[in-house]
Amino acid sequence: KVAVLSTRGESCFFHWILDVIIRLHLIEQAEISVEKYIVGSSLPFQKEVLSLLNIKSSDIISLNSNSFIEADNLVVTSRVTSADYIHDWAISYIKDLFESTLNKNKSKKKKRVYISRGNAGARKIINEADLIMKLKKYNFEVYYLEKMSVIEQATLFNNAEIIIAPHGAGNTHMIF
Repeated sequence: KVAVLSTRGESCFFHWILDVIIRLHLIEQAEISVEKYIVGSSLPFQKEVLSLLNIKSSDIISLNSNSFIEADNLVVTSRVTSADYIHDWAISYIKDLFESTLNKNKSKKKKRVYISRGNAGARKIINEADLIMKLKKYNFEVYYLEKMSVIEQATLFNNAEIIIAPHGAGNTHMIF
């Protein structure tokens, strides 16, 4: 049995977590055993999350624009989230997937976090240097999510007292 996890926007972390990974919950709930998983790309964060879920790279079929797949049994789920609504059970499922790892990395001292998009291609803060100087007076630390693993990012958000960040897919970690 081959499960289709691929969907529009899956190269964006937000959509990967809340449109793709959440489909695994539907498959589990239906008690369907799957041998292979179809994903549209294989970015480092996607590989990391699938590995955390004990899905081996040998069980992943990455598609490109000219791919053709033939399977005896194809498992396709419905779309779960929409642009304006995410089910509570979906948030709970994602939290549960990461819970044991996050509990191991729990910190007693909460951090004040500023997420920079200084290395990003869009949505940069024009006066970020000035903002960072002001935030440092209040004990904020600057982080660049693109330099961190998914677990490091989730742990950072999980151990934060306050998070300041411009709009971006990295804010998906606020789930934690």
